[in-house]
Amino acid sequence: MSKNKVKVVRALISFGVGAFLIVGHLSAASVGKIMGVVRDPNGEPIEAAAVSIPQLKTGCYTDEDGSFFILNVPTGTYTLEVHFLGYNPVKIENIKVEPDKTTFVEVTLKPQAIEMEEVVVRAESPDFDKYATWKETSLDIREKSAFKDIAPEAILKAVSGFTQDAGGEWHLRGGRSDDVVFYVDAMPVTDPLRGGSATELDPWALNQLAVFAGSFSANYGAALSGIVTATTWEPSKRGINLAVSLKSPYLYGFSLNSPYQRKDAFAPDAYDLHRDSLDNSLYEPPKLNFAENLSLKLRAGYRAHSWFAGFTFADENTPSYLPFGYSKYRSINGKFGIQTGSFRLDVPFEVSNSESKGYSHRWKYHPEGYPTRWGEFTRISANASGLLTQSVSWKITIGFKKHRSFMGFDEDSLPWTYEPPRSDEQAEFYIGGQAPVYRKDLSQTIYGHYESLLQVGHHELRAGVELQKHHFEVHEWERFYIFGYLGEGHMSEYDVSPLQFAAYVQDKIEYPGFFLNIGLRAEGQNLGVSFWKDIESPGSELTHVPTKIYIAPRIGLAYPVTDRIVFHLAYGHFLRTPPMDAMFRNFQFRDHPDDMPQALVVIGNPFLKPERTVSYEVGIRLLAGEFNFDISLFAKDVWDLLSTRRIVKFPYDYNYYNNGDFATIRGFEVDARGSVQNIRWQFSYMYQVALGNRSFPLRAFYDAYTGMPEAVKEYPLDYDRRHTVKAMVEADLLGLHWLNIVDFATGLPYTPDLGTGVVAPPNSARMPPTLDWILKVEKTVKNVTFSLEVYNLLNYLNVRAVHPRTGDPFDPGPIERAWSSPDTAHNPAHVGPPRRWRFGIRWEL
Repeated sequence: MSKNKVKVVRALISFGVGAFLIVGHLSAASVGKIMGVVRDPNGEPIEAAAVSIPQLKTGCYTDEDGSFFILNVPTGTYTLEVHFLGYNPVKIENIKVEPDKTTFVEVTLKPQAIEMEEVVVRAESPDFDKYATWKETSLDIREKSAFKDIAPEAILKAVSGFTQDAGGEWHLRGGRSDDVVFYVDAMPVTDPLRGGSATELDPWALNQLAVFAGSFSANYGAALSGIVTATTWEPSKRGINLAVSLKSPYLYGFSLNSPYQRKDAFAPDAYDLHRDSLDNSLYEPPKLNFAENLSLKLRAGYRAHSWFAGFTFADENTPSYLPFGYSKYRSINGKFGIQTGSFRLDVPFEVSNSESKGYSHRWKYHPEGYPTRWGEFTRISANASGLLTQSVSWKITIGFKKHRSFMGFDEDSLPWTYEPPRSDEQAEFYIGGQAPVYRKDLSQTIYGHYESLLQVGHHELRAGVELQKHHFEVHEWERFYIFGYLGEGHMSEYDVSPLQFAAYVQDKIEYPGFFLNIGLRAEGQNLGVSFWKDIESPGSELTHVPTKIYIAPRIGLAYPVTDRIVFHLAYGHFLRTPPMDAMFRNFQFRDHPDDMPQALVVIGNPFLKPERTVSYEVGIRLLAGEFNFDISLFAKDVWDLLSTRRIVKFPYDYNYYNNGDFATIRGFEVDARGSVQNIRWQFSYMYQVALGNRSFPLRAFYDAYTGMPEAVKEYPLDYDRRHTVKAMVEADLLGLHWLNIVDFATGLPYTPDLGTGVVAPPNSARMPPTLDWILKVEKTVKNVTFSLEVYNLLNYLNVRAVHPRTGDPFDPGPIERAWSSPDTAHNPAHVGPPRRWRFGIRWEL
């Protein structure tokens, strides 16, 4: 270990010990806090009243101002009992505790004039949170049975702030798709190598899901747009917990094949180009089998008085709606736990593997030549927590995750041995050969943090450190496709082990009249490598990449004007280290710069700075009867986003990653929810303007080779959707359980082609709006539930891409029609899936 690395580690450890609090990511943990005040009918505080949680056999006494708090309460629903001599005891049921949240309870004890039974009170719904300083959307999947085995995409369609781009990637409040960090059971599952979640958030394996949009507390990092936290399933009732779910494949009408998986699917507007001597189409629709595409899920567990064990299993096979393609996903999630007094130990784990093949229209007649993607993900951790005293809690997490992926045809077949792609006579479709794709990644992370929490009066004080030791091995064949495949290709290879660390302090000030969150977070990394001193001068002197630390302050305030009106505001700086591949890509050329291919190479930059966001938010929450409203205005200034720059300096012509992109996002959200008898509903509307100079890191690279000028002004980003409306209605009617999810959004931008000599501003035109209506109906008979799910209920044509001259997904215009076939123009990937449905059966014990 280098001297610099030792100094960094020692400094972080000294800081944590000296502050007496070392906290990792309590927000991602599975514990919360109950806090409140006990008064008499005159509003006077009652000192030394006994407050307890019978289920946990823990409790406390109120202080001189009647206040109390109970730390380290596992996520769940509890009963709170309050006793004091001379007063009637009170039992408060249905108190819900969520991860890293304070549940505030106000209790009134009445004098015991005569002997009477204890008073039982049911706690109010926590949907109206008077003390939330950040925008948070929580979903308790255990209590919403219709969500237990629904498609994962349906979850995010119901969450305010999320939108989808043309490729189906999710964006939160106008950020890039990899600006969100995912946590599962207190451990980040985002892929540090390339970004995005390394696993699938399957509702079947989850207990709770929470989304922090925009701002979040200092015990989170490495995200610009928001945080998604999830806790996996554990048995909720004593004894055996068992469930089995079986789902049919998706059906289009009564066929397994979608309308686009048929010969001459677009007739009479377009016919398949390749035909035999009898004029029959040579396209071969996928042969799908009903039994082979069933989805099976299991859940089993046992809960005793002080321990539990449970696991979930999922096996899903989903054929694509496009002419070819599929996805397969299999996973086992498990968790073992023990609770003894205030001590709790959880050991969650996951083993999953996936296989998928995407779709490329040029390979329609030869899908065997298009690559397949395989992935394996393993995660295991030990999470222990407890109380040192009534006012000091601690938590330690040690974990390991491994993500192995491969894209290509066979790991033993290297890309230079592939048969080159072979086009038809019209040069419109490939009819032979293999796409030159080969990528083999190994990403491993040892993760650890230790946490503690000190409650001093109305102050919840924390500080924390987090360490992540990575190991990456990459072998990727690079051959870019710009107006056809360019260059001979080369292999990008590296084997590195960087270290990332973070530290923070935070004070959560909690009074009945206001909540204030003040935090400061520091993030840094030690890559442990040397690189060219001047990245624009290949072969220059090698210098050690220094360890740098960046600071990010945050503050959030919730101010209840009354019990039904709350003002809230948040301000924060947020940092995100770019994916590690952007720092080490083509690292083999460090020592051999003369081997770099001319122009067609992108070099990693280990001197990259973190991407940065400053977020502002102000809003008001209202409670009107059974209806809750939240109106928020938000703004984000984003800079140092990942980009590329081309350098032409004889004899070199190459590109390298830099921090050259920027963006500004402005908007507001209106959220409402409520219930009327058997009907529960929620509604959200978001208006946003997401502007920037480029939409993804390699945009500058492609612009350089297509003759586009360098982007120095802000334009609508590729994923900028101005208006988004989401609605969810859940009801028990006619003996059935109904779930409706509606997701409407205005169209994505595109750059129109106005003809020769006329250049339109980037993304100055709009595609049609999109609409998805998901309907799920359930009927339960004893322990058996029958279900019907319909996606895109209205069979709406959701346009994802258009021809720039016409703005139509299938019509390229008269000039293009003259030199290309209708089959080429009618790319079904330009639209989303049509209406599809499936049925299922679930048995629970």
